[in-house]
Amino acid sequence: MFKIEQFNHSTDFSNIIRNPLLLENVNVTLKQQSLLSIQFNPTQWRWVQTDILGAPLARVVLTENGWQNDGFIMPNKQAEKLFSALATELNPTTSVFKFSQVKIDHNHKIYWLGNHPIWLVQPNQNSFRILLDDNSYWRISEISQGDHHE
Repeated sequence: MFKIEQFNHSTDFSNIIRNPLLLENVNVTLKQQSLLSIQFNPTQWRWVQTDILGAPLARVVLTENGWQNDGFIMPNKQAEKLFSALATELNPTTSVFKFSQVKIDHNHKIYWLGNHPIWLVQPNQNSFRILLDDNSYWRISEISQGDHHE
């Protein structure tokens, strides 16, 4: 189980790609929080993102053929891109995505398709900070068993 936080910020994606250290000093405000559950199976990963009340925001399945909708939730392309970045970090040795290059600058990984950067990931202990090419900024944190409250 993961906690997803989306932040508002004022720094442009292209500026951060040129100088990833700018990400360290970005002023952010929390825009929204949600939860992400991933079911790992040998042939597919099922992803369900819900708001804090449990309403689904995205339900998709990742197979070796890419993303497929799961159920009757409207397609959420931003969630698919965010999940793609996370999937790449969770399973770096067997990616279903073919990148033209991956640049590592300090503790930041910048993924490229063709001549275009598509996302930047900064792994931290038990979390990932992700900046997508649509300029959305996210933190995804793993929720441990001790973090669950009943």
